[in-house]
Amino acid sequence: MASEIFSLNRLEIKLLLFQLARILGRPMLTEHDTTEKNRGLRIIAEHLSSWVQHIQAKYGDYFRIIVAGYLEAHPDVILNEVASLEAYQSDLAYLKQKVDAGADLIVTQLFYDTDIYLKFVNDCRQIGIKCPLDPRIMPINNYKGFVRMAGFCKTKILSEVSAAFEPIKDNDEAVKAYGIHLGTEMCKKILPHGIKTFHLYSEYGEISIGYINAYAV
Repeated sequence: MASEIFSLNRLEIKLLLFQLARILGRPMLTEHDTTEKNRGLRIIAEHLSSWVQHIQAKYGDYFRIIVAGYLEAHPDVILNEVASLEAYQSDLAYLKQKVDAGADLIVTQLFYDTDIYLKFVNDCRQIGIKCPLDPRIMPINNYKGFVRMAGFCKTKILSEVSAAFEPIKDNDEAVKAYGIHLGTEMCKKILPHGIKTFHLYSEYGEISIGYINAYAV
């Protein structure tokens, strides 16, 4: 069954996932590691809707299936800080395939512009995606980490956010305090639009998440 759906047999799938977990767990990746990681992620991405369909068919509602949603399209198709309309719409169509295959929930890519998130929600609803769309919000704990993650995900950063960081970027405590403020304000802007749950995550930022939970509601 697995080989028919994924063009990979069950052992190959297990080895692929094991290899990815092993590589992604390394603090430093060699050139070979990076090549293998990208190959593995590409195979998973290419067959993801089939994986969702297979899990749903085999296990029913035993698992809750969560898939990713890219607010500005997948980073691979974002060129010069923006994706083409065709690439964005293609990404939305593929997301709908995953939902139609049985996904229960979409968790978005991280973002720092609430208007982009709300537009994404509306665009999803327009094409018939009805499942919850949980916004992924990453509190900012240090400036270098913020720049690294935003660059990796090709996430749009508002000019006012960049301006707020400029005088404090070397002050970790001030950056963390602003990160809490920004995350709180983002949640407050989203809550009135009927969004009931948020995906707050951070590298060693449990305290920041606690403050956002307290201040946003």
